[in-house]
Amino acid sequence: MRIDLQLFMICTLFGLVSSARTGGPAKITYNKATLRAAPTDKKRFNVILRGSTVSKRDQVANFASNGESEKLHSTYLIGNNFAGYTATLSADTINLVSNQDEVAYIEEDMDITIHVYQKFAPWGLGRLNKEKNDRELNVYDVDYKVSETGKGVTVYLIDSGIRATHMDFEGRVADQVAFVSSDKSVDERGHGTGVAGVVGGKRTGVAKDATLKSIKVIDNTSGSVSTVLKGIQWVMDDYVNGGKKPSIVNMSVGLESSHSNSMDDSVAAMISSGLQVIVAAGNTGIDACNISPSSVSDSVVVGAISNDSDKYSKFSNMGSCITLSAPGELILRPISSDDVSFIPSSGTSVAAPIVTGLVALYLEKNPTATPAQIKQYLIDTSKAAATSTPKDTTNLIAQYVSI
Repeated sequence: MRIDLQLFMICTLFGLVSSARTGGPAKITYNKATLRAAPTDKKRFNVILRGSTVSKRDQVANFASNGESEKLHSTYLIGNNFAGYTATLSADTINLVSNQDEVAYIEEDMDITIHVYQKFAPWGLGRLNKEKNDRELNVYDVDYKVSETGKGVTVYLIDSGIRATHMDFEGRVADQVAFVSSDKSVDERGHGTGVAGVVGGKRTGVAKDATLKSIKVIDNTSGSVSTVLKGIQWVMDDYVNGGKKPSIVNMSVGLESSHSNSMDDSVAAMISSGLQVIVAAGNTGIDACNISPSSVSDSVVVGAISNDSDKYSKFSNMGSCITLSAPGELILRPISSDDVSFIPSSGTSVAAPIVTGLVALYLEKNPTATPAQIKQYLIDTSKAAATSTPKDTTNLIAQYVSI
């Protein structure tokens, strides 16, 4: 088998040349499309290393900085339990790498999706999906009163970017980074801007003085597990370098119907390092335990309810991995095409940031709370009020309680 110089450098870095696996190759997960492709096609893979290899962070950093290999796209060192890299590998190389003791598993990189559900499509389009027209009119008449504003709390939004100039944010978008090729300050999809508004918009948000940081991992043309891993790496570095100030992560992105060990493990590494992660359950009406990252047990996974008698939203994913639910239909949020407009949206993507905002309020008064304490606070203060909940799905609904 021919091994080029760049591959040899990868193998040497992680001890792959001299450390053959004795118990069989590491598990390799392929996309379904790849199984139909020619076996010689080179694909992008996420190679995740065993915990003991985290001590090699210096070698990983040095190799990443020398820029000598176009096959190695990025490396990850998240917390104390997650290390790996993304590289374009041939079938021969994959077999070589999978047989090394240092490798825990290998996954082909997968595209991610944003968990939004379009309630207000033009009625002609919506009518195509219905056997009959049974839409009901929804009316809003509510008050919102809280004692905290999220001041001093950082919210990391791993999403599609934020239109920071929108009037709803009032200059509180502190950082914007991008791990896709498009401009970090542009939100082509409008998703991240809406999510950020629900968390911390002055007019539409729960935590109206929280500091917002935008980590762009998806745009109109790209977004994958590896871009999420890069985003998580940036979040962890920023959190640690900033002195681990009170912070919370919102992930209203993920895989639509697939599972990724590398995404789940990196999210779990964030949580074990002190950052709780609020995850949108997804909008395909399936078991949330079967997709990533809502299958991460220590995260807070949020389903959606409607404004009709607290009914569990039909589109919302369900099952035992749901921690609690929050309003997720007809939620007003800012748009990314101008600085003054708002529209209503539905989906677990807008339910999750409501809970993220509640956590920001809680952290303002409890800045040293651990991820476990944050999750327990949300459970203890929620109300068992959801109706029409699917089998094995909690009926807890997020509730504001000042503690």
